[in-house]
Amino acid sequence: LTRRVDTSQLNTSLKQWTERNEPPRDNRGRFKIFYATQVRSNPVQFVLFVNRKDRFPRDYLGYLTNNIRRELGFEHIPVAIELRERKRRE
Repeated sequence: LTRRVDTSQLNTSLKQWTERNEPPRDNRGRFKIFYATQVRSNPVQFVLFVNRKDRFPRDYLGYLTNNIRRELGFEHIPVAIELRERKRRE
Protein backbone atom coordinates (compact mmCIF):
# COMPACT_ATOMS: atom_id res chain seq x y z
CA LEU A 1 0.00 0.00 0.00
CA THR A 2 2.90 2.39 0.55
CA ARG A 3 4.68 1.65 -2.73
CA ARG A 4 5.34 4.69 -4.93
CA VAL A 5 6.15 4.62 -8.63
CA ASP A 6 8.38 7.28 -10.13
CA THR A 7 6.53 9.40 -12.69
CA SER A 8 9.10 8.73 -15.42
CA GLN A 9 8.86 4.96 -14.87
CA LEU A 10 5.06 5.15 -14.93
CA ASN A 11 5.03 7.13 -18.18
CA THR A 12 7.55 4.81 -19.83
CA SER A 13 5.28 1.88 -18.96
CA LEU A 14 2.19 3.81 -20.08
CA LYS A 15 3.80 4.44 -23.47
CA GLN A 16 4.51 0.72 -23.89
CA TRP A 17 0.94 -0.23 -22.93
CA THR A 18 -0.62 2.29 -25.32
CA GLU A 19 1.67 1.17 -28.16
CA ARG A 20 0.71 -2.46 -27.53
CA ASN A 21 -3.00 -1.61 -27.41
CA GLU A 22 -3.93 1.87 -28.64
CA PRO A 23 -6.73 3.84 -27.00
CA PRO A 24 -10.00 3.47 -28.92
CA ARG A 25 -11.72 6.04 -31.10
CA ASP A 26 -15.21 7.40 -31.16
CA ASN A 27 -16.98 9.74 -33.58
CA ARG A 28 -14.93 12.71 -32.22
CA GLY A 29 -11.56 10.97 -32.74
CA ARG A 30 -9.03 9.06 -30.69
CA PHE A 31 -8.86 9.26 -26.93
CA LYS A 32 -5.38 10.42 -25.92
CA ILE A 33 -3.44 9.99 -22.71
CA PHE A 34 -0.76 12.65 -22.32
CA TYR A 35 0.86 11.51 -19.08
CA ALA A 36 0.20 9.93 -15.70
CA THR A 37 1.38 10.38 -12.14
CA GLN A 38 0.82 8.67 -8.81
CA VAL A 39 -0.81 11.12 -6.42
CA ARG A 40 -1.37 8.93 -3.36
CA SER A 41 -0.32 5.77 -1.66
CA ASN A 42 -2.49 3.99 0.89
CA PRO A 43 -4.89 4.04 -0.89
CA VAL A 44 -3.03 3.89 -4.18
CA GLN A 45 -4.27 6.50 -6.65
CA PHE A 46 -3.07 7.58 -10.07
CA VAL A 47 -4.12 10.51 -12.25
CA LEU A 48 -4.17 10.26 -16.03
CA PHE A 49 -4.20 13.50 -18.00
CA VAL A 50 -6.29 12.94 -21.11
CA ASN A 51 -7.75 14.93 -23.98
CA ARG A 52 -11.38 14.04 -23.12
CA LYS A 53 -12.43 12.49 -19.85
CA ASP A 54 -16.14 12.34 -20.67
CA ARG A 55 -17.01 8.98 -22.19
CA PHE A 56 -13.45 7.69 -21.77
CA PRO A 57 -13.85 3.94 -22.36
CA ARG A 58 -14.17 2.03 -19.07
CA ASP A 59 -12.78 -1.14 -20.64
CA TYR A 60 -9.60 0.70 -21.64
CA LEU A 61 -9.32 2.09 -18.11
CA GLY A 62 -9.59 -1.51 -16.90
CA TYR A 63 -6.81 -2.51 -19.29
CA LEU A 64 -4.56 0.21 -17.82
CA THR A 65 -5.48 -0.71 -14.24
CA ASN A 66 -4.62 -4.36 -14.89
CA ASN A 67 -1.25 -3.37 -16.35
CA ILE A 68 -0.48 -1.14 -13.37
CA ARG A 69 -1.30 -4.00 -11.02
CA ARG A 70 0.62 -6.65 -12.93
CA GLU A 71 3.70 -4.75 -14.09
CA LEU A 72 4.24 -2.18 -11.35
CA GLY A 73 3.76 -4.38 -8.28
CA PHE A 74 0.22 -3.58 -7.07
CA GLU A 75 -1.26 -7.06 -7.61
CA HIS A 76 -3.35 -7.58 -4.49
CA ILE A 77 -4.44 -4.08 -3.54
CA PRO A 78 -7.07 -1.66 -4.84
CA VAL A 79 -5.86 0.83 -7.44
CA ALA A 80 -7.86 3.97 -8.24
CA ILE A 81 -7.43 5.97 -11.43
CA GLU A 82 -8.75 9.50 -11.80
CA LEU A 83 -9.05 11.14 -15.20
CA ARG A 84 -8.33 14.83 -15.65
CA GLU A 85 -8.47 16.84 -18.82
CA ARG A 86 -5.25 18.57 -19.69
CA LYS A 87 -5.66 22.32 -19.66
CA ARG A 88 -5.52 23.85 -23.12
CA ARG A 89 -3.12 26.66 -23.81
CA GLU A 90 -4.71 29.85 -24.99
